[in-house]
Formats: sequence, structure tokens, C-alpha cells
Amino acid sequence: MSAAAKWDNVDDWAPGLTFRLKVLNTKTVKRAKTPSEVLPVCLAHNLRQGNDEHRHRSRIDPSRTHRNEAWAGPDRLDVAEALVRDTLESFGLEPKRRDTIMGVEMVIQPPHGIDLRAFWSECLAWAHGRFEHVVSAVVHHDQKRPHMHVLALAVVGGRLAGNELTASPNRRHQRRADFMAYMRHTMGLRPDRAVKTLGDFAASPGKGPKTRAEAEKRDARLSRHGPDVGMGVNGHGGSILAKRNPHAQEREATPLIAQLSRADKVRLLWALVAELNVTPDTPLESPQQAHQSTEQGDLVRVREDDMPADCWDADQGEFRPQPTSQSAQKAAARAWVSTALQNIKRKPAGLPFDQ
Repeated sequence: MSAAAKWDNVDDWAPGLTFRLKVLNTKTVKRAKTPSEVLPVCLAHNLRQGNDEHRHRSRIDPSRTHRNEAWAGPDRLDVAEALVRDTLESFGLEPKRRDTIMGVEMVIQPPHGIDLRAFWSECLAWAHGRFEHVVSAVVHHDQKRPHMHVLALAVVGGRLAGNELTASPNRRHQRRADFMAYMRHTMGLRPDRAVKTLGDFAASPGKGPKTRAEAEKRDARLSRHGPDVGMGVNGHGGSILAKRNPHAQEREATPLIAQLSRADKVRLLWALVAELNVTPDTPLESPQQAHQSTEQGDLVRVREDDMPADCWDADQGEFRPQPTSQSAQKAAARAWVSTALQNIKRKPAGLPFDQ
């Protein structure tokens, strides 16, 4: 049931202390065509006069209407309408917008088993302390449970101030909290708490939409692996690797030399020396020299005009070869190490990759 339906149908409220607040304008009071008709329509319903066509008259027991009480304002509709009209005219107030807030209506339902007259008196005292012009307060005994309707003009300091009376810190929930605190302080009353049964807990989906959303995300993640998730290889247990992203770029394999520690690299170097029978008199060619050395048939003639200016050696009076870039030197060093590893007939004992 919608919030509007809960407000309109007072008989549908649950038992216990209840407070509702409604802003009165042509949008919330459907039968009022102009702002000047808003309060008279509400007064007609609350005073049970000239309101026979109201859609909720079927819920009213006419045999008990005489028990209704007017705790504030006139009990006659024409007098109450004149009071509202005279109050607005005394301040020179004339609404200029069709949706102008003309007043505020509060409906208050008492809990069971308390002194009703003391309760109505405290409700009226609370309303007078919050609103300057309370024009009507009527208690209804001709419906399912007794309740009070309080009508107050949206006038503050001689001006229409509907937004001020209904905006923060005077919003509906803030007004309700203020009223409940007042009743707790003056009469020790608290609103009834809803008691959940075992059936309610069994049917509960959790803590709300957030929990359900998280559950749906987990289900979606599990559905990506198919029905065999958790069965392992051939259904014998273990884990199944998730499918790889077909659009992901393949990572280059880390070179073997880069996986070794500094100590292992030194041991590998000594193993290479022993394997290649290198002696102190054996000339060693560096990776850079090996990369730069070429066969006689591979020599290419280069014109001096094509050489960059920074390659000119003024002391020697000649052009020197362009230095090799750092990336090319690294590539040459890796190629040299790879070639050296391939020349080893057996792996040195004690290395970390011995299995």
C-alpha cells in the first residue's frame, strides 16, 4: 500500500501511537480547485458537515458522529471558514500561485489503554507550541479507532510560509520525531515496535536491496565458470582455472638470466669458464664487441655526408661509428648469454634450475 493510501485511510493504520503530517494545497487536496478552497474542504470533512460525497464516507459510522469533539476552533463549518478567511485577510494574504501551501494537517492516533483526555490535551499543547495559528482540532470517534485532526495555517510572522513550515528542520519525519519525543517526555509514551514472527524471518530476503544486489553479483560470477565449478579436473576435485581474456595481450616470457640471483649468476659465469676451458690468456670478446663485429663480406660503405654531425671526432679527424643504443646493448647481452648457455653440454651441478 502506498504512503498516500496509508494517510487517506486512517482505519488501515495499525494500533498504537501514530503521527502523520500532510501539506495542504491543491495538489494534495484533490477536490480543491483554488487555494482558497483548500482549508474549507478539509474543515468540511473533519467537522462532518457538507461532506456527504466524500469517497471515504463509507468508513464513517453516522450513529457515532455525535460523539466527535472539537478541542480547538468552531464546531460549525460556516464559522470555521469565516475564521480562516478573516485571519488571512487581517494579514493581507492572498495566494498568487495555484500550488501555494495554505496549511498543515496532522492526524494523531493514541495508543490503547491511556487517559484519552490527557492525551488530546497534550497533543493540542504540542501543536500550539509549534504553529502560530491552529484553526481547528477535532477528535473523531465515529471510525475504527479514535484519532485527532489538527489544522494549522501556513502563516509565520504575518506571511505565508508553507515552505518554511515544511522544509528542514520541519520535515515530516522531523516533526514526527519531535512529537514522539514530546509524548515520551510528558506522558512516557513510545510508538509500538513491529514484532516479527518466524514466518516473517523465513520470508525475509535479507537486509534489503543491497544484500540482494550482492547476492546477484556472486551468482553472476559463479555462472561464468559453468556447472563444473569446484569439481576440478575430470570431476576429481581440485581447482579449475578461469577462462583467459581473449583480448588480453600476451606477456613476454621472463628471460632465464633475469630469474637468477646475483650469486647464481656468478656461479653460472664460473661454470661457463670451466666448460669453455677459458684461461687467463684467452682473449674474451664482450657482448658489445660481438654485436659490432662483422664478417668481411658484410661490410657496407657509408658516405660521410650520411653520418650525423655528433659522430665527427675532431681529435682524430674522422667519423666514428654511431654508438649503440642501450636497448640494443641489452639485446646483444641477452643473445650472448643465450648462446653461451647453448654451448654448455651439461648443466652445472647445484644451480637452482637443477631438478
